Amino acid sequence: TNVKEGKAADNIVSDNLRVWSNVAKKYNIPLFVHYSGVWDTEYCKAHPEEQAKYDANMAHVGAVMLEGKYLDDVLIPQMKELREEYGIAGVWIDGDCWAVAPDFSEKGKQIYGITEDMPKRQLNQIMHDAYLRYLQKYVDELHNYDPDFKVISNYE
Repeated sequence: TNVKEGKAADNIVSDNLRVWSNVAKKYNIPLFVHYSGVWDTEYCKAHPEEQAKYDANMAHVGAVMLEGKYLDDVLIPQMKELREEYGIAGVWIDGDCWAVAPDFSEKGKQIYGITEDMPKRQLNQIMHDAYLRYLQKYVDELHNYDPDFKVISNYE
């Protein structure tokens, strides 16, 4: 990836996506890629302040804050890059259904008005609504960028 915050896996030695992209174009097959829209362990390692927390002391390892910089700094630019560089037709967003959880970081508690003694159902509803706003933000931005770009989410 050329995105400043992106990171390719260490063991990737060639541009495998380019191979898939070329074959898909040759046979006129739309190419979709898998993407975890909330789960990015490498980003969280580099930006621990952007990681959601189960409680004040325990990070939700790999889960980014829904109200953090991840969408604007990584997810949206990477998806645009995939469209521009590889001509992908869209993305399948996976993992968000289990990665979204109440965020008890100080920022999360401020933004969502949550406390650790709230009923679980209420916490889950607050985070559900927050995730739908997160999802809608990048879907809208990607469709403004390219109305034909498809986004498929397994959330809900």
